[in-house]
Amino acid sequence: MMKVIAALLISTAFAAEPFGLNTLPSQDTNLIKLWHNLRLDIANDEFIIALCRSDPTCGSAAAVRFIAIVDAAKTHTDRAMLGHLNQAIKHAIIRTRNSVP
Repeated sequence: MMKVIAALLISTAFAAEPFGLNTLPSQDTNLIKLWHNLRLDIANDEFIIALCRSDPTCGSAAAVRFIAIVDAAKTHTDRAMLGHLNQAIKHAIIRTRNSVP
């Protein structure tokens, strides 16, 4: 009986995921720091992209290129949009090592 109660308490403590998997907050400080820094980087990128949307001479060639990719993808729908995004991003990424397949 105690195991059932414990299982119920644990299952209600976890956030439900869209694929039916339960999550548990990480206690790994390195992982927490990594995700915190990543969220800050994403917020900074979003700011730069918004700035470059209003002023294409913003000074960020990468942001202007990203905006062009997104705008070109918006002319397509469904799978064609995904295909366009996939190819454009694939060609935008610079390969840095020969050992990468």
